[in-house]
Amino acid sequence: MENSEVRVPEPLKFTGMRVEVRPSDTKDGQMIQLEKALKIFKRKLEKDDVLRTIKERRYYTKPSALKRAEAKKAKNRKK
Repeated sequence: MENSEVRVPEPLKFTGMRVEVRPSDTKDGQMIQLEKALKIFKRKLEKDDVLRTIKERRYYTKPSALKRAEAKKAKNRKK
């Protein structure tokens, strides 16, 4: 029964995303820069689909279930 092996999803590989925050002279300036850096970081996460990938890999999905879902999406697109 060689085909009964359990497939483990491969680990995520990140591209080395980096957002740099430089301290400002005033406290208000620091908060503005921090908020701006968080916005930039969130945009980069969305662009690279990191959160979507993590959400998809949270649980193992059998290959047959993936095929079924893709066929269902294709059927709905044709309508």
